[in-house]
Amino acid sequence: MHAYIELSNIARTDSIIQSLSWMSGIPKSSPLLNNDDNNTNRSTNFHEGWLATGNTNHIISVTYTSVKSDETAIEPDRTNFNLRAHRTEIRLVSWNIPYQKLATIDEKGVIFVWVKHDNRWSLELINDRSQPVTAMAWSHDGRMTIICYEDGFILAGSVTGQRYWSTVLNVPQAKVSAVTWMPDVSHAILGTTSGQLIVMDHHGNTTEMLPISTQSIRQLIYSCNKFYPEAPDNSK
Repeated sequence: MHAYIELSNIARTDSIIQSLSWMSGIPKSSPLLNNDDNNTNRSTNFHEGWLATGNTNHIISVTYTSVKSDETAIEPDRTNFNLRAHRTEIRLVSWNIPYQKLATIDEKGVIFVWVKHDNRWSLELINDRSQPVTAMAWSHDGRMTIICYEDGFILAGSVTGQRYWSTVLNVPQAKVSAVTWMPDVSHAILGTTSGQLIVMDHHGNTTEMLPISTQSIRQLIYSCNKFYPEAPDNSK
């Protein structure tokens, strides 16, 4: 796979991009799809998708992307959307790929969850604790989310907004700076600004604390082969 950056006004933005997230087409295993009605080619899904960006102008841009080179490729009717609802800088954008939803978070901690209907995006959920968010992650199956706040509050909930558990995590002289789920969603793994890994079970109880670095942990990603597609064959 190759990426080509075009140095023209078309490929540029007039503000600083704070966060990027890419979503493929609807996966064949999506819980939203009825297997009897789904005839989508799995490899084709990963040739195309949507790129979300959040910037300092409070705007989320959602842009259709494709690596197909043939002229028969069918583009959607509209390939770019600008979502305007936040009032402060965007800090994080994150796709829930199985459910095709987009979470966006601004510097004040306001969280919006967007969903696409036909040719428009609309707000489905709003969460505002009036506290900045330091980390957030969807589970691999898209059913769960975990949100970490600057004041140590940790919230785990469902894709529909139902709260499963919450707790307050007190880490001396440190804050949670990254988070991810284990593949079976039995535990969440949190990273801190002091270089610790904290493992929490599905009730919000801390089961392990592991010092692994003297530097701040900026990002955590759990790799599991079952969640990654085979590379598409570009020669076809």
